[in-house]
Formats: sequence, structure tokens, C-alpha cells
Amino acid sequence: MQPLPETQHIQQINHVFLRGGFGIPLSEMEKTYVLTVPEAVKQLFSQSSDYEPLHLIRFKSGQQRKGKKMDREERKEFRQDQREQLQQLNVQWLRQLSQSKMQLREKITLFWHGHFACRVDNPAAAQHLNNVVRQYGMGSFENLLLEVSKSPAMLIFLNNRQNRKAHPNENFARELLELFTLGRGNYSENDVKEAARAFTGWNFDEEGQFELRERQHDHGNKTFLGKSGDLGGEDIIKIVLEKKQCARFLAGKLYAFFVSPQADAEKIGQIATWLYDSGYKIGETVSRVFNSEWFYRPEIMGAKIKSPIELLAGTFRLLDLDTELDCKPLLRIQRGLGQVLFQPPNVAGWPGDHAWIDSSTLLIRLKLAGILMGLEFPEMRMKGEPEDDFDRWQKNLADKLDLKYNWARALKPLPASLEAQWQWLAPRVLQQGSQQSRFVLDFLGQVTGEEQQKRLIWRLLSLPEWQVC
Repeated sequence: MQPLPETQHIQQINHVFLRGGFGIPLSEMEKTYVLTVPEAVKQLFSQSSDYEPLHLIRFKSGQQRKGKKMDREERKEFRQDQREQLQQLNVQWLRQLSQSKMQLREKITLFWHGHFACRVDNPAAAQHLNNVVRQYGMGSFENLLLEVSKSPAMLIFLNNRQNRKAHPNENFARELLELFTLGRGNYSENDVKEAARAFTGWNFDEEGQFELRERQHDHGNKTFLGKSGDLGGEDIIKIVLEKKQCARFLAGKLYAFFVSPQADAEKIGQIATWLYDSGYKIGETVSRVFNSEWFYRPEIMGAKIKSPIELLAGTFRLLDLDTELDCKPLLRIQRGLGQVLFQPPNVAGWPGDHAWIDSSTLLIRLKLAGILMGLEFPEMRMKGEPEDDFDRWQKNLADKLDLKYNWARALKPLPASLEAQWQWLAPRVLQQGSQQSRFVLDFLGQVTGEEQQKRLIWRLLSLPEWQVC
């Protein structure tokens, strides 16, 4: 087999790490590009065989005032404390997305974060669910689904704590079937009602541990998707997974996230077969996708618009972020871009693809690299935001958004001349390449040395081609 041309090989290696993670740091590119594509895939998966949980909050800290009657000021203080913990959790995960060697594990966690979209005020419950999908997200979908269904966050968010024998609550059962496993139209209203009965009594204790409250659980006969008996929640999950439609539904989600937003029925069917035949092993299925010839076709590479979190984490990773992320401006940037970790818009998650781009978010996206590198002043007024609040935020931003990068390491591979720097950087940074070299180089003017290199990277990351992967 003839070796690929250098640029094509670079694009394929980039494709592996952009779809299975958040890209390759500038400082690691040369040693990464000596890998073959199968070696790159193997490295990506081997580095993510373990996982690193978020460990900011103990569960009881989110419920420490349970049962205590609080006055107005205490309530205000408690809610503020919860908001701050959620903000800290957000930036801790963003830092992990940006810097962890286990980037495939984090990328799959981000996938499930949208699939099992859950928004709760309890920061400990939010952290727990995030760690559940991180721990189980590359293994058996059955184990993952069971643990997610038993998590405090999901029990709170979809009202299953209120699901009792005398008064079944159908919220969780409906979303389990519609959004998590089968998709609309593949079950009946009676299936929803019977599934809800099976999940009655599912709750958790003060430590966040799952418990089945027997007095609230319906032990009567139920009929669900053609199966009858004294079915419990675990039985419902097993019956759902027996349906090949569940594999097809998940395959469509995996294809849209890891491959392309343009559905391909044949490829989705192939993924569904791999998934079903493997016993719903997620990591094994994703590995087969990454090792497929069609995954590297030109129409697939560069076909996805990066989500805001992929854009942020990818920029930080490329530039060797070398600082703690503990600044509230990053939360504002997420809001301006339309994706805030731990705050999905609804139970269906973020719509993705072209929904990431509108007249407001596009301007922020194109300026984002300059903002993150401290080279451009942001203008991100939120809809309906008072003028005074916006001005105050802008005035304080320079002090708050204090991001540091290991420039000595990031810039070390760059050649000496400006033209050579462009020739080296463009195919490595932009997955689709760019014909705008004259525009970018002319912009740099008379700056030289390290400042010139930083500004060249800034302009590259401000091109439309940086928005896709």
C-alpha cells in the first residue's frame, strides 16, 4: 500500500483526535503524526482505559440544610452557595476536557451529557451523574442506563421521587422511551403507563444512595412491549434493550456525534448491528467506527460544526493551557456561545449542528481565539442585559479572564520564517485547509518573534475553517 501524502495523513490523524477528543496540542503534533491511523486510534483508546472523576463536592454538601426551616436571607445564601458550586463544577470539568490525557473518555462523557440531558440545582447530584456517565460511558449501555436511572440527578429532574403506587408519575418512563432508548413512535401510551408503574418507589437516601421504597412500589402485574409480570425498573430496561430499535436509535445518535450530522441509513444500520451484537458495548462499537474505512472519507472529515465546548476545549488543548480555570467569564462565554455545561436547555439536550450558529454566536465564535488569548476585547451583551451590567462586566474582564498557556512548549515546533510558519500550521490546525494565507500574513504587519507567532495562531483560529472538525 502506498503511503498517503503528508497533508492527507495529517488530516486523518487530526480526524482521529478531533472526533475522539479535542485535538492535538501544538507541542505534541510531530510525535503524533509519526503514528499510523490504526496506531493513533489504539493510542486514543488505550489512554482512556481508566477514568478520572470530578471530586469537587460531597453529596451531603448539596443537601446540608435539608429539613431546616430557613428564613429569606438563609434561603438566598443557600441558593447562592449552590450556584457557586455548580459554577466551580463547570470550570473543573472544562479544565479536564481541555487537559486530560483521557480525552476519549471525556468526549464520550460529553456525548452522554447531551443524551441524558439533566439540569438540577443540586451540585452534588449533578457531579454524581457526570461521574456515572464517565465511569460507565465506554462500557455496557445496560449498566450505564441502569446507573443513570438510579442517579439522584435523574430521579430529581424527571420527578421519579414523586412516582408512587397510588399516583404514578410518567415523566421518567416517557423520556426513557422517547429520548434515551427507542425514539418516538416505537412504543404505545400504555407502555409508558406500565413502565411508570415499574419505576414506582425508586428514590435515594440522604447520602445520595439509591433505594427502592417498597411501600411506594407497585408490585402488580404489568404488560410492557408484549412482556407481562410483576415487572420492576430493571426488567423494563432489559426488555427495551432486547429491541433492535434501541440499537438503531443509539446508532443514529452516535453517528451524528462522532461521524456526521448528515444521516446515512446504511452506516447507521451497520453501527446498530455492531452495537446489538456486542451486547451494547459502547467503547467497542466506537472503536469499530474509528477503524472503518468510510470514517476517513473526505465528505466525513471536516463535516461537523464544533460545539461551543469542543471549540473552547480544543483551543485550550491546542495552546497548552497551563492554568486553573476558576473564572466566571468562562461561564459567560459559554452562555454567549449557547452551551453551558450542566445547563442543557431541556431534556432533549442541545440540538447541535447548524443550531450552534446564528448572527449572535457566529461573531463570538470568530472572536473567541482572540478573547481567550488576551488579544481581542470581547463584546458579548446577552439578550435583554442592562447596559450598566454589560459595561461593568467588560471593565472587569481583563482582571478575571487570566488564562495562561505554556507558550515556550506550544511555539517550539514552529519554523523560523513567517511563510514557513503558515505552511506548517495551516494543515495541522485547520482540518479543511485554507486559501487565506495572504490575508492572514498581511494582517500581521511588522510584529516579529514570539508575538508574531502568537498573532499568526490567533488569525488562524479566527478563520471559519477552525469552526469545523
